[in-house]
Amino acid sequence: MNPCAMTKTVVVLGAHTAIGGALLAALEDRDLPADVVAATTTEHVDQGQVLIDAALIERGDVFVVAFAGKIAAGVAAGLAAQGKPVLDLGNATEAPWVFPTLSAESGPQARIAVGLAEPVAAVVQALAAFSPSRVDVATYESAAVFDRAGMDELSAQTRAVFTMQDAPAECFAATLAFDVIPTVTGPEGEWDLADEALASAITAACGVPADATRILVPSFSAEGAVVRVAVEGEPDYETVAGALAGGKGMRYFADDPPPTVDAVDRDDALVGRLKIRAGQITLWVAADRLRRGGASQAALWVERWLTGKISDSVAAPGTD
Repeated sequence: MNPCAMTKTVVVLGAHTAIGGALLAALEDRDLPADVVAATTTEHVDQGQVLIDAALIERGDVFVVAFAGKIAAGVAAGLAAQGKPVLDLGNATEAPWVFPTLSAESGPQARIAVGLAEPVAAVVQALAAFSPSRVDVATYESAAVFDRAGMDELSAQTRAVFTMQDAPAECFAATLAFDVIPTVTGPEGEWDLADEALASAITAACGVPADATRILVPSFSAEGAVVRVAVEGEPDYETVAGALAGGKGMRYFADDPPPTVDAVDRDDALVGRLKIRAGQITLWVAADRLRRGGASQAALWVERWLTGKISDSVAAPGTD
C-alpha cells in the first residue's frame, strides 16, 4: 500500500524533550500530509501532549522516539515487534544509524546520530571528488548534549554565577557556565567512548575513517567543529569552494566564518574558514544540535516514509 493513500498518524514519543520539541517544529514547518501527535510519559503530560498508551500505539502509523531510558527502549522494541516503522532520536535502541541519504533498505527501525555527525559527514561527502581518505574532527558541543536537562543546568549555573551562589553540576562533569569542559562523557561515563561514538557515526555516514575530540562549551544548542580532511594532492581553492557551495544540507561562506549562534533554528549547517594545503582541507562547521543535528533529519525521514521513498515492509535489521 502506498503510504500516501490515506492520512497517516505520525507520533512523536517524548514530546517533552528538547529534541522532541524541535522535531514538532520541524514537522510543522514542512506542513506534511499527516496528523502529528505529541506524546509523552505520565510525569511529563502537559497541555497539547497525550499519554503514551496502547490505544496510541495502535492508531499510530510511524513513530519517532525522542527520549531515552528503559521506557523508551521498551516502547521502541514493542513497536518494532509489531512491524511499525520507528526512528530513534533518543538513543534508546541498538538500531543502525540512518542519515538523510537513507534508502528503502534502512529497515523499519533506525537511529539518527544526533549532533554534529551528519553535518560533518555531509561536508566530507561534498568533498568526494578530492578522494578523502581520513577526517579528524574537534567539536565544540552544547549543553543540549544532555537535552533539556543540560540546557536547564547551564541556565541555572549562569544565574548562580551572577548571584554568587553554588552552581549545580549534575549533568556536566564540572561547572560549564563561563567555562570549557575538555570532554563529553559517553554512555558509561567515559570520555573516550563518546569520542569513539561520534567518529563511528561519521564513518558510517561517509565511509571515511574518522577520529573525533569532543569538547563542551557554554552554548545552549549551537555547536561547531573544526574539520580536517585528508585528500590527494593540493586541490584548487576555487574548486573546493565550489564543491562546498553545492553540497547538500549546508551553506558555504567564502568570507567571514559564521559563528555558531547563526546556525540556531536552521535546517542547514554553516561552513566557512576554508584552508587548503598539500594533502589537507580544513574548515569550520556550525550547526544547531536540536534542529540540523537531529530534528531536521528526523523530519526528512518521516517525509520520505510518507511519500513512499522508505518502505515499512522491508526486513528488520539483522534478519534475512
